This record gives sequence, C-alpha cells and structure tokens, in this order.
Amino acid sequence: MSTPMESRRDDLSPWLMSDAFLTQVTPAFRIYLSERNGYKPRSILYTKPFTLPAEIRMNVFDNDVHNTEEKVGTSKNAVRIRLADGDQVIAEYRMKQDTKMEFSDLIKSTTLDLHEYEGKMGYIEVVDSSETGSIGIGKLEPAVVDMPPYTPSDIDTWRQRAAEIAGNLKITDLRSRLVQVFQASWIHVDTRLAAANALANMPAREDADLLGKVFVDKSTPALLRERLAAILGQLPPEQSLPYLQEALEGSARPVQLAATTALAGSSTGIGLLLQTMEDGKAAVDLLTEFRVKELLEAHAQPNQQARIKNLLAKGEDERAARKKLIEDRISNFKETGTRTEKGKAIFETNCAICHQIGGSGGMIGPQLNGIGNWGVRALTEKILDPNRNISESFRTYNITLNDGKQQTGLYRRTEGEVMVFADISGKEFKVAKKDMKSYTPSPYTLMPDQFRHILSEEEFGSLLEYLLSVK
Repeated sequence: MSTPMESRRDDLSPWLMSDAFLTQVTPAFRIYLSERNGYKPRSILYTKPFTLPAEIRMNVFDNDVHNTEEKVGTSKNAVRIRLADGDQVIAEYRMKQDTKMEFSDLIKSTTLDLHEYEGKMGYIEVVDSSETGSIGIGKLEPAVVDMPPYTPSDIDTWRQRAAEIAGNLKITDLRSRLVQVFQASWIHVDTRLAAANALANMPAREDADLLGKVFVDKSTPALLRERLAAILGQLPPEQSLPYLQEALEGSARPVQLAATTALAGSSTGIGLLLQTMEDGKAAVDLLTEFRVKELLEAHAQPNQQARIKNLLAKGEDERAARKKLIEDRISNFKETGTRTEKGKAIFETNCAICHQIGGSGGMIGPQLNGIGNWGVRALTEKILDPNRNISESFRTYNITLNDGKQQTGLYRRTEGEVMVFADISGKEFKVAKKDMKSYTPSPYTLMPDQFRHILSEEEFGSLLEYLLSVK
C-alpha cells in the first residue's frame, strides 16, 4: 500500500518497479523506488505483514544526499521495520554519508537486526521524505514478501481507469463499489476523485451528502477537498451549496478558493458566499481572484453586485495591495547563491505541471528555458500578477455546454468534431462541438493567481533565485 505524506498538488503516486536499475552500480535486481513522477512527491510504501526473521538484508537506493551540493550528510528518507501490533518501530536504516558521495554509493546493502522480535508479525515501511531525492528497496533476503512486477502506483492507475470507464458508461451496478473507493481514506486522492467524478456522471440523490461530508471534513486531504468543490458544484444546488458554504470558514486558502469559485457559478451560491463574508467567516479578498470576479460578473444579480462593491470598499484595495507586494518583493530580494535547490523543489511542486525546463515538466504553459534572462522585475510581476500581460497562445476559454454546465480550459487542438482543452492541472479534456453552446475567450490566464498567498517571502526568493539561474 502507498499513501502520500501530505495532500498537496504534487501528491502524485511515485512508486515504480524496475528489473534493471543502475546496473552499472550493482547487478540487476527487482526494486521498488519512488521516481515515477520525479523527486517532488513524498510518500510512504508499506508491505503486507509477515513473520519477522532474525534479520533482513536488502539493497537500498537513496539519492537524497547525492543531490545536495555538499554530497555529505544523512538522508531525509528511511526504511523502517514496524511491529504489526502497535506499529512500533523496531529497526531503521537511513543512508549516511561521511565523505563526499559518489555515483557508486547510490545503492548500498544493509542488514537490519531483528533477533529480539523474531517470530512476531511486522512489516516494512519505506519513507520518501525528500522533495529533491528518492528511495527504493529490493533484493530482500529472506524474501519475506512477494515483489510482483507492479506497484501500488500501478494499482492506483488501474483503479482510476476503471472508475472513469464506469462513469463514462454510466454503469450503475458499480455505484456501490465506487462509493467504497471514494470513502476509503487510505486510497490515493486521484483514485478517490475518479470515483467521485464517476458518481457525479450517474447522480443519485444521496451523492451530495456523500461527497459533501467528506468535503467539509478538515481531516480530509486538502487536495481532495479542493477538487471535490468543482464536483459538488455540478450537483443539485439545494443539496450541495450548503456544504460549499460551510467549507469557507477555517479551511486552507486553496480549499476556500475552490469553494468560492463553485459558489460563484450561480446567483443562489453567490448569495450564500456574500452572507458568509458579511458575517466575517471568510476573507473578502477571495472576491478579487480573477476567476471568481469573472463568474460574479456573469451570475450576480444587481443587488448582489452592490453588496460585492460594498464588501470590497470596506477592505484594502486589491490592486494597490498587489502593487505594493510586488515592489516589496523586488526591493527585498537578495540573491544568495545558496537557494537554487530549494527553489527548484518549489518550482517542481507548483510550476512544473505546466511549464518545462530543460526537457522536464509539462507542456501546458510556455517552456521556460532561458527564463533567467527576464530579470527580477519581470519574473516577479509575472508570478504575482499573471494576468497583467497574457500571450494569446495561452489564453483560456470559458465553455458553456448545452446542459448549462460550465468549464474553463486552454485550447489545445480540434480533432474532427471534438475540441480538446486543458484544465488548470494540465489534464486534457474533450468537448464535442454538438454539446457546446458557446466558448468565449477569458481575460484571465490559466496560470493560478495564488502565489502571492501561498508562497512566503523566503519561498518566493528561493523560487526567484532558481529561475534566475536558468539561462
């Protein structure tokens, strides 16, 4: 089983299997390692419980230390043995390098002493805690667990595809199985979302409560909550809107923004949104987010427009605040030469899903080779005010379907009678021309306008330092 360490946009299931990994370092063996989606996802891999032997030998791959500038130190990653009863850690291995790490040090053989616990039930836990490195294990001696030619990440992918097929074909006989998958907290976020989407494609009256209760539960992974908002927004408003309103109070900013965006899609939702803000339970500046502003302009009634104007008049002028933030970040930025690795990790977490550097990353937004030549001011303005100057090649479109549903995406191409767009996560979706009532260009870019809220000044400085190094 695999589980992400925390729920963020980069929580992609990272585990892959290889039978010929780094054979220039050691003879071939089967290994499970956390490199499926690069270094940024942090995750934990668990084996099934087994009877503990006196000792376990294994090969461990770990490049966390190797990827640092010093190449000396102790890895953030770990391999642990835990007791099945109580989860007590009884043995642990972390790669430690006292001298400068070489390529030949990437895979090491280690032995974990379990004599004290021999005969008890236990399991192996492989922890990837690094955003700049990965870890893997293999060649277990004795072979306490099977290592089939697939990993939990493969199972996640298969479950997601099965859910998508069930939803597309509206196989109602599978609804109960989809509910089980969605409610299983240990299943990967993307798989649970696929199940939720499938249920929304063949809706039943109880779906709003099913999805809504998970959505408002603050122990639910933030990434799942964020994406559930859009699905809830497609369900009957009298059932779903109260859950969206409830999530406005006390949730993380991305969840609040997702709920605000869903509520802003109808005058009824806007009424709940404004009431929550007038009661002081949600930040007024959510109304200044560009996608929200666009929806409010389209759906707010005249009396609601007046309430919006009144709310904004009581707060700080958003444009002046943004301009001040940009100038402060520019004047306070000092290039240290020591933050490029941290900045690269921040880029991979927040930007690489759409942007490519050196052949690595997504292709939704512009490639950023040579971006360092832009300079501090241009980069700061683009990150903190992405809608200031939009390239026509990357303009988004607002799509209205014949059934009234709305979508937003970057136009990619036309395939016969189908148009292909990409959503904010970079995932492509198709819309048949016959199902489309209209599609109009948006004055706003697909690039998220959230980095002024989610990046601290230190994180922003690290990101800027990395981008300036890309020349």
